[in-house]
Amino acid sequence: LHTTLEVELESLRSNQPTTSEEWLGVFIAAVQHLPNAVLVCDASLPGVPILGVNTAFEVLTGYKSLECVGRNCQFLQGEESDPRAVQRLREAIRAQESCHVTLLNYTKSGDSFLNLLSLSPIFDREGFCRFFVGTAS
Repeated sequence: LHTTLEVELESLRSNQPTTSEEWLGVFIAAVQHLPNAVLVCDASLPGVPILGVNTAFEVLTGYKSLECVGRNCQFLQGEESDPRAVQRLREAIRAQESCHVTLLNYTKSGDSFLNLLSLSPIFDREGFCRFFVGTAS
């Protein structure tokens, strides 16, 4: 029994993600079927593009994952989006801090919806801000 447990633990250790990209894949898979919309953005690239979204995000916005990946979240904004809320979001990203804003966003079909967005930075071991994770409802 002791040997079997050691083998299983070693297997878990050897399959554990070691890079930020591997952890990102695990995270996106883990949140795929949560009831709240989740998106992950790349903090290291200009425009902080989307790296992945879950099914609830697709349902909320009408956009499929492949239509979102690589894009800045601004495509969800429209004429009636509050510029102050958008500015607060930009400031939080620039400062690499969490924020909570209510945005008027638009679905793929053009319908508006109130988006209660919570955004949080994710730092790596060296303290570098690698990602932002957002939950929307």
